[in-house]
Amino acid sequence: MNINEYWSDSYGYGPLEEAGFERGDVAKVIHWREGENDYASWLAVLKLTNGKFAYVEAWCDYTGWDCQAGSEVTYADSLAELVPEMTTEGRMAFGYEPTPDCGV
Repeated sequence: MNINEYWSDSYGYGPLEEAGFERGDVAKVIHWREGENDYASWLAVLKLTNGKFAYVEAWCDYTGWDCQAGSEVTYADSLAELVPEMTTEGRMAFGYEPTPDCGV
């Protein structure tokens, strides 16, 4: 898939813009899960042009990205460092082992 296909909705704005990324920041989309307004978050693992990796969770209400929306981004120097910092939802969505529950 071309990087532009991950970018914005038909209104020119989407989850990566919500998270503060510009097209020139992203070298490669490693993983992507399409979200759904008012329901499931958009999830992404990105390799950035500066060599770092990012995990993105972005969400919006039923009206789209211009009303109630938000995002959280986690950065790491490598994919191996990023995976343990991802949410359980993200790790499971992309086939990584979930983090143990600390013995509970």
